[in-house]
Amino acid sequence: MEENNSQNNLSKTERHRTILNLLPEKASITLKELENHLYCSRITIQRDLVELENKGLLNRVHGGATLKNFDLANYGHDKRLLIQSDRKKKIAKKAISLIKSDMYIFLDASSTSYFLSEHIFPDNVRIVTSGIDTFLNLQKNKNIQVVLTGGRINPLNRTLVGPEAISVINQFHFNIAFFSADSIIENKGIYCSDEEAAAVASAGIEHSNKKILLFDSSKVHIHGGAKVCNLDAIDTIVTDDVENPYILNLFEGKIL
Repeated sequence: MEENNSQNNLSKTERHRTILNLLPEKASITLKELENHLYCSRITIQRDLVELENKGLLNRVHGGATLKNFDLANYGHDKRLLIQSDRKKKIAKKAISLIKSDMYIFLDASSTSYFLSEHIFPDNVRIVTSGIDTFLNLQKNKNIQVVLTGGRINPLNRTLVGPEAISVINQFHFNIAFFSADSIIENKGIYCSDEEAAAVASAGIEHSNKKILLFDSSKVHIHGGAKVCNLDAIDTIVTDDVENPYILNLFEGKIL
């Protein structure tokens, strides 16, 4: 209780400092998380975010804020696993229910696909992935077959890219392609911050019956990158926030 009272007495300067100290650790943060840290009203936090955005210190997004110069392309695999990990685990827990025995599955090299690979898969599933750590995780499932694409390694993201990776994917046809993204842009499409990773994901999508987007809602309104596919290519979107108005508007009837 004493800690709560102390936090309640934070000055505006101290609140701003706390917010700016939290953002580099998480890259993005929600209003609920800020309420838990600052112990003040949501309206006060929203006013703080407006002031900090006006000073050019952060970007406000729906339900929270992101780093001003947040560039997902510069975040390595280990850092991505830390960013919004609870949301990604929630998405993975939903997505695993869509996989049935004897399916052929494509998994991209995203951190959300990595969390999906931590689950136990049904028998005789065949999986192709460009994610090195995802591949290593999947090998723990002795009842499935896993193929790691060839290609040139991107050491930052621990993913395989290039024409060799796409060539391997082109040899398969999948029941489901699971992939993530860094942006959903209305009337435009699904985008990834890494151009080569976007090309690999696009190949998996092209050779799949069902296209399933694994999307962490904290990325809403984070724009940029290379196009992965059009919005109408998506059959299902698995997200942590099924009531997000932006996602509802774009994918009504397709949200898991």
